[in-house]
Amino acid sequence: MSTTGAQTVETVPLERATVVTAEVDPVEVAPEAERWIHLQFSWSGKPFTLDIAESDRVYDLKASLMSLTNVPPERQKILGLVKGKLPTDDERIGDLKLLSGKKFTLVGTPEGHEIKDPNELEFLPDVVNDLDVDFSADPAAAAEYINDQRNKRRVEQHTKKLVPNLINPLREGKRLLVLDIDYTILDTKPLTSGALPPNECARPGLHEFLEAVYPHYDICIWSQTSWIWLETKLVELGMLGGIRNYRIAFVLDKTCMFTVFSKKDGQPYKHSVKALQIIWNHYPQYGPENTIHIDDLGRNFALNPGEGLKISAFKHAHTPAAMEDKELPKLTRYLLHLAETCPDFRKAKHSHSVRKICITTVNTRFLTNGRQTVGLLLRRFAHDMPPQGEQGSAKARPMPAIPRPSASVIVVNSQNEILLVQRNPKSNSFANAHVFPGGNYDEKQDGKHGLPYTAIRELFEESGLLLVHPSTGKFPSDSELDAAREDIHAQKRMFSDFLAQHDLRINTESLLPFTQWVTPPSIPRRFHTQFYLAFLDDTRAAGFSHGDKQERLPTPDGGQEVVAARFVHPQRALAEFAAKQISLFPPQFYLLTTLADALQGAQNTADQRAQVRALAEGAFGSMVLNPRPLPGHDTKTAGYQVLTYEGDETRGGSPGRLHRSKVWFGPKGAAVGIALERNFDVFFEIEAQAFSKTAKL
Repeated sequence: MSTTGAQTVETVPLERATVVTAEVDPVEVAPEAERWIHLQFSWSGKPFTLDIAESDRVYDLKASLMSLTNVPPERQKILGLVKGKLPTDDERIGDLKLLSGKKFTLVGTPEGHEIKDPNELEFLPDVVNDLDVDFSADPAAAAEYINDQRNKRRVEQHTKKLVPNLINPLREGKRLLVLDIDYTILDTKPLTSGALPPNECARPGLHEFLEAVYPHYDICIWSQTSWIWLETKLVELGMLGGIRNYRIAFVLDKTCMFTVFSKKDGQPYKHSVKALQIIWNHYPQYGPENTIHIDDLGRNFALNPGEGLKISAFKHAHTPAAMEDKELPKLTRYLLHLAETCPDFRKAKHSHSVRKICITTVNTRFLTNGRQTVGLLLRRFAHDMPPQGEQGSAKARPMPAIPRPSASVIVVNSQNEILLVQRNPKSNSFANAHVFPGGNYDEKQDGKHGLPYTAIRELFEESGLLLVHPSTGKFPSDSELDAAREDIHAQKRMFSDFLAQHDLRINTESLLPFTQWVTPPSIPRRFHTQFYLAFLDDTRAAGFSHGDKQERLPTPDGGQEVVAARFVHPQRALAEFAAKQISLFPPQFYLLTTLADALQGAQNTADQRAQVRALAEGAFGSMVLNPRPLPGHDTKTAGYQVLTYEGDETRGGSPGRLHRSKVWFGPKGAAVGIALERNFDVFFEIEAQAFSKTAKL
């Protein structure tokens, strides 16, 4: 490694000479031999031992104690280790002057085993803290962190712990782009809350950026969240499993990061770090000479300041300023310039000022990606041109409402009839429409039970039908059922108490997932609805109507939410809608149309049930549909609106693939006509890249 300092290097000219400042790596210091301390402690009357290095911090000691006892640091009381109060987390163990064999006592209550989103765990390196440190500005300080024995040992430990999982093969001769995700290429908050659909949370020009740099760079995504949440984000953004002209090589999550201790404004500062050496140890074809790390947090570069390029955070995706963001088009120019003119990245200082110089010109002779000219993409995205399908500059729009989680049940009886309820004309949502029974998740009533429980409770409240397993006792009378549903709706009684009183167990096993639908962002009241489908059992205990014998007729709830309830064949329901006798919304029309093809005739057969079950358990049942207006369609001139769904040729589907509805609206905003255009087989021809099987409900 060369000595610390800076020198000026002339690179290959673009259209005119560009000067790039080079920052040379800090001096590497030979490590001293580690000294380990053996400690003994007792907790809850049980003896424990642990070994800790002098270069470790008090933070590491607490982490080791938690790993052995499950007592989180904020609950730990350590007695007898040092005189007086235990020093702060950043204090080195060696500075405590502990003797090997030291004994102490730990007091504290262990944490429960509840499941949490990793971002909500208390004892993890901070993710959302906006405090930041610029390590590239102080090479001497950076050298101290890089040569810290503890940090080097952490790199070795995480290298051994990491099991590489290549999503796509690495390509010979390519550079490596390590790319952060949260607030670097997407606005995380509206995505995780559901306030905006995934494509509207992405930073403008995301896919064009990745397509442009892919011919020159293998792409690694490294996020500070765990894999389960990271995978969800990447799939919803269309970065994994899509048909884009780029491929993600591999993905790293929070488990590949560790905590370091640095200083900010002279004060100790604890934060997590992304050590590129972990990647280089596994893939030696990459190193500081051909790797660049893009992130919105400079502190993530603590152990590799020379390879880090900090860009502005992307937030408030719904605002005009965010919609006009040009960071990725500029970054595209810089990365392409770097790949073409700088064979050794160590000679390029990735500072904002130098990057601004580099993006003023572009050598278009190498800007190709095999299918289209990247120069065209750059001109489109870097010169204030609106995205395709939009005219003029972005307009201000209010922050969309966060969709409320809800559930709905499509109940099918033995005559192939489906239960529809008519909404109260004065209702705040879906007024006067015929819908499937359902409603919002209720924290008080549903608690930890989840949406299947919500679906069955709402079905009972709105229709009086109770989907339960056979009871060992006497089934409630009609009057008892009606009194209970009224009290449950008014929050005077818990649904769970009613079930327990009558020894009833709800039959969630009978619910088949049958698509999810998310209300468009332009609608003030939004819902993220999980639809289920259930076939009625031929048992008295189920309390259901079946066949010619009506043992429990569906009834409305007295007008609180619905004014009518009945079983009707899907073909008849569609005919009544066409005759303007009933009102339907696009989700109900879509699902009724799908079932009308599968449930032919007036007698439900085993083959029909098997066919519908296959539909529910296949790709169709997993679809998450976010209806969006067709870009460029003039609704006023045509007289109808076109709503596109995932899988349409305009929404990730293959050319010619249609997945959309034409909707004619009446004077009060209700749909008076709908025509579904779907030119593929929902059993066998759903394109995996067009749909996300993950959804936050």
